[in-house]
Amino acid sequence: MRPNARWSVGVVLGAALASGSRAWAINNLAQAPSRAIWTEPALFVDKGVLFMASLCMNGTTDVTRTVNHLFRHDGDGLSPAEWRWLGPLTSKEDAQAFGAHTLEQADLVYGRDGQILYLVTPIEYGTLVKHFGCRVLEVESLEPPRLRRGADGRPVVRATITSSDTSPDGSGLCAYDPDSATGVLLVRREGDGVTETMWRLHATGVRP
Repeated sequence: MRPNARWSVGVVLGAALASGSRAWAINNLAQAPSRAIWTEPALFVDKGVLFMASLCMNGTTDVTRTVNHLFRHDGDGLSPAEWRWLGPLTSKEDAQAFGAHTLEQADLVYGRDGQILYLVTPIEYGTLVKHFGCRVLEVESLEPPRLRRGADGRPVVRATITSSDTSPDGSGLCAYDPDSATGVLLVRREGDGVTETMWRLHATGVRP
């Protein structure tokens, strides 16, 4: 459906690799990592303010340096200059706490109690790229970006969603709406991961 009002002018946010295209490199934002590749953006509105989480791949072979960062949009338009880099939301130690190298495929959502949650997929890189389901983490603050942590310093986990009967490289990539009847949606990866791979959307019924 198209609203009655005119569409606003779109802005393409990209990384340094997008130079020469229509994309505006978010690497240019003040204090943001300058030698980075940005991917997997997730938009979230809280109290009328637009935030964007994005995965920062710093262009090296050290995948443990791939962490999630948070940006904030200030203004009435979509000018790139209205975006601000807020800082990293996760660390490599957070991924290691779940037996993984990185936390990817992230999304910011509300929980049923109004708590801001961060859905992530722990991933291990090796001969296979293994996905270890999803973790639903609690967010203590968006600005500055901060996960809620326990006495041991590890992220507070509200829900863990895994699938033991899928392909060797696992499932993940979750999404959630607290008003949904489906609960958290999980993408199940089926097949041997080599000759045949299928992706199926699975309603878990988990409503954190």
